[in-house]
Amino acid sequence: IHDSPNLYEIDNFLSEAEVTYLLDIADARKKKFSRSFTDEGNRTKIFSEERTSTFIWLQKFETNVVRKIEMRAAEFVGLNPVGVEPLQIVHYTEGQQFKVHHDSGCIDSDNKCVELVPPERLFTLFVYLNTLPAGVGGETAFPALGLNVKPVAGKAVVWPNMTLDGQASHDVVHAGCPILAPDCEKYGLNIWITLDNLTC
Repeated sequence: IHDSPNLYEIDNFLSEAEVTYLLDIADARKKKFSRSFTDEGNRTKIFSEERTSTFIWLQKFETNVVRKIEMRAAEFVGLNPVGVEPLQIVHYTEGQQFKVHHDSGCIDSDNKCVELVPPERLFTLFVYLNTLPAGVGGETAFPALGLNVKPVAGKAVVWPNMTLDGQASHDVVHAGCPILAPDCEKYGLNIWITLDNLTC
């Protein structure tokens, strides 16, 4: 959907059965969803109105289904599945959003530079777990690229967070647009891929 940086949409990245499986986990653990935060490094978690969604983590290689999803994501970008962070299910309801941010670090006050925080997320795959009708928000917006990706169940949007010289790519700052309707909600799956061995 965009060249340089290369962004891709993958229809049916998750099968219907996998989507249902993850939504069942979300439902079973709905009381464990926590308010989202921004990691500033040094174990500092910043809660703000910038990110108002909630989330849960899955364990690394938690089940065979989770393992297959991690392996598929790693294969798509040509990296080892040991570098896939534990999967994160996110949930948005009316008014909730994640304003413009970068997945590899914090954007400075001038909105021009990104301060990297570990682990260094080379790639992001964001997968939609439900489809939202037109006009209710919930898109993934890339303002620097003029792109808005609509939520469709099973579809992934994939992008690199880093440039070839190892710097954070400011072009891929993005936002989870707010949900505009009271009877709508959005579920998504964050898949972040690093060069680290996260099984240790």
